[in-house]
Order: sequence, then C-alpha cells, then structure tokens
Amino acid sequence: MCAHGCWGNNGLYRSGGEVERIDICHVSEFVILHELAHAWDFNNSTKEARSGFLEATGLTHWSGEDVPWLDRGAERAANVVAMTLASESTRSCEDPAPDLMQILTGSDCVVESVVRYPAR
Repeated sequence: MCAHGCWGNNGLYRSGGEVERIDICHVSEFVILHELAHAWDFNNSTKEARSGFLEATGLTHWSGEDVPWLDRGAERAANVVAMTLASESTRSCEDPAPDLMQILTGSDCVVESVVRYPAR
C-alpha cells in the first residue's frame, strides 16, 4: 500500500487544488527533508530563482515526467535543501552547495530564508 502511495519512490510530494500531500514510504531524515523541500519550492520559489538554479547547475528543465529524475532542477534543488538542513550524520560526501541554496532562497542565512514567519 505504501509503495503505491509513493509510486515506487522513497517519498512523494503532490500539489493540486487546495490540498498538498507528502507521502513518506522510506522514513529517513533525508527523505523527509527532501519532500518538505519540494513543498517549500512549490510555495516559495520564484521563476527567477529557478532559472538561476538551472543555469548554475547546467540543467535545462525544472521538472517533467519525460525528464530523467537526475536531470530535473526540482529534484536537484530538493537535494540541496535537504543536504543543507540535514544533520551532519545524514549528509553525504557532497558539499551541500551553499551558493545554490543562496540562489534558491535569495539569502545567505539558511534558517531565515527557509523559515518565513508570519507578520505580527
């Protein structure tokens, strides 16, 4: 049942209508952060930020079913956000690329740029 919810992936973020949904079928810190990053991207990323990210990474498509997973900007961006926010024990050998995080968020401060508090 769970594998169906994630369509064979470790996790899956879906948006549509008034409901957004994240299914986690392989519970790990990285998978949770990766899927939350998709939700953040959907609700916060600008066209300019996405274009800048694609240019910086050499990718040409943000998303698309016909685009291989590793060639999708949205997947690379979710990986960058997840690796930047992950605990040290979860991070891979790859640098989380703070310059790419700055392109996505428009800020040098990761916490302030990802967590936007409502005005009081």
